[in-house]
Amino acid sequence: EPKIRHLSSALAGLRELPGVKEVRQCGFIAGVEMQDSPETTRPGIAAAVCLEARRHSLLTRPIWNVVVLMPPLCITIAQLTRAVEALRASIIKVWRCSDTSARKDAEEVTT
Repeated sequence: EPKIRHLSSALAGLRELPGVKEVRQCGFIAGVEMQDSPETTRPGIAAAVCLEARRHSLLTRPIWNVVVLMPPLCITIAQLTRAVEALRASIIKVWRCSDTSARKDAEEVTT
C-alpha cells in the first residue's frame, strides 16, 4: 500500500502538464488521458508519448488517447519515482515537439 500511495502522489503532478486531460488510477494501474487541444484528440498523441517513454526505458501502453502505466508489484519506491519522472519528461517532449515528428511516427505505428 505505501507504493500505491507513492504512485498516486507522483502521478498527481502530471495533471498540470499541457496535453494531460485526466489522470486515473486503480491500485497499481494508472491511465493518463492525453488531449491535443480542447476540441480534438487523436490516438497518435498517446502512442507518441509511449514511444518517447520507451527511449527512457519505460514501458507503457497506448489505448486510444490514454497512456497506461502498469508497474510490476516488485518495483521499488525509487523506481516508481523514476518511472513517473520519465513519463513526465516524455509528455513534455511530445507536447513541445515543434515539428510534430514524434506524433507522426506514432500515428504511423497505430494505423
